[in-house]
Amino acid sequence: IGASCSLPGFNLTCDRTRHPPRLLLGDGFLQIVDISLANSTVRALYTAGAVNINFSTSVDGSGTWSGGRGAVSGSGSPYVVSEWRNQLVVTGCNVQGTLLGGSGNVITGCSSFCSIDDKWAGAVVTTPGDGAAACSGIRCCETPIPIGRPSYAVQFKYLDVENTGLLPVAVRIAERGW
Repeated sequence: IGASCSLPGFNLTCDRTRHPPRLLLGDGFLQIVDISLANSTVRALYTAGAVNINFSTSVDGSGTWSGGRGAVSGSGSPYVVSEWRNQLVVTGCNVQGTLLGGSGNVITGCSSFCSIDDKWAGAVVTTPGDGAAACSGIRCCETPIPIGRPSYAVQFKYLDVENTGLLPVAVRIAERGW
């Protein structure tokens, strides 16, 4: 643990400013919650939470956020997002989220919808609850990630162009069953 004491991509630091202390990977955006030598896996939490998309988009309401930071350590990393343990989750109203590979190829995607009454009546970005229907396309959608990669690009498109950018949208790679 510590600087210059690991192979590239495996630097761990201990954040003793928190109680209890937290084990962090690299620059501290990923908190390590479990290491399994038997399964060759590392479970990590992105300390900043979801990627919130709230920047200017084109006239048709589409835009792209690129980067693996938070979801994974990025290209060149020894880590790969597990396709059998994770999924793409999109929360918001009338938006389509798509995961893209390094060459721009589509890996997976889903769409989240709200009625006009839902948009203005309550919280738009919600945390899915328990049960299979909790994130089935109403205010939230989730889909498996069929190809594990060290980084992804996320493309999103507003499906209700009149209300583009007025409502919060969040995209995350989350552990199945979160």
